Amino acid sequence: MEKGDGFMWMDTGMVVLYLAVLIGIGFRGRVKDVKGFIAAGGRYGTFTIFASLSASYIGGGYSSGNAAEAFSGGIGMPLALFGFSLSTILIGRFLVPGVRRFEGEATVGGVIGRSYGRAARVLTGIFSFVCCAGVVGAQMGAMGLVFNVLLGIPPRLGILIGCGIVMLYSTTGGLSSVIMADMVQFMMLAIGMPLLLFMALDRAGGAGAMLKTLPAEYLNPFNGTTPSGFFSMFLTMMFGEALAPPYTQRLLIGRNPMGTARATILSGVFSVPFFIITGMIGMTAFSLGITGEAATAMPALVKEILPVGVRGLVMASMVS
Repeated sequence: MEKGDGFMWMDTGMVVLYLAVLIGIGFRGRVKDVKGFIAAGGRYGTFTIFASLSASYIGGGYSSGNAAEAFSGGIGMPLALFGFSLSTILIGRFLVPGVRRFEGEATVGGVIGRSYGRAARVLTGIFSFVCCAGVVGAQMGAMGLVFNVLLGIPPRLGILIGCGIVMLYSTTGGLSSVIMADMVQFMMLAIGMPLLLFMALDRAGGAGAMLKTLPAEYLNPFNGTTPSGFFSMFLTMMFGEALAPPYTQRLLIGRNPMGTARATILSGVFSVPFFIITGMIGMTAFSLGITGEAATAMPALVKEILPVGVRGLVMASMVS
């Protein structure tokens, strides 16, 4: 039996309790019409938009995924993700202040439809669905992996459990419930990820000692690629995720454009240290030899490093 396994039930209980709270949020905020479902009405302030927007990219791809890439290749991917950070800041600075003319809309299709007509709106809806279906598929795969590593649940069953819970609270409570869950998840991970890195570096003997154990190429951003390949990835992160439906929807439901613009800029700035932290988590997991699989670098480190209780909170936010 591994050290701490006797207390694993406490962490598992915290995960179960957290997921039950999410379901409760959905039923408490049960929506009755489309306007309520998409959270139209512009009632969200700067911090709420900032937290929800940030939680949208804190998910599997930009946390566990970034850690996995850093585990297997070093600093290249964390630095390439700065393209997303720059894009978010520029959107907040130059595009968000103009959303007032789309007041009342809460979807990308609504914005396009108001500008170019019904046919364009329908086409945008189709492409948005295809885009989001791919993203959700990737997130569900990551969720199954996290359930498996943290709780020992088979990946397919983890996907079914996670997907079922998300569908339940988001369908019954609409975007308002999603935003409430985002705020909780953001605050837990904004504290949990730096704490995980601090404790992992302490185990490794400090940042300097950890870096010395890495292969030299891990500190080269062009490791496994070329300068042009790296900058292509940077531009892909910058433009490929810009104004994606989940992000754009949150830009349209703010109380006022200036507050939403500030929230967007703050989210872009916040993403810079977050990408550095999650990238260093992946490299520290490699240095410590926590796991042999890149995809499990972050959840395996959570299970190994964090103390009982804190581990449960971070586990809960990761599976949400």
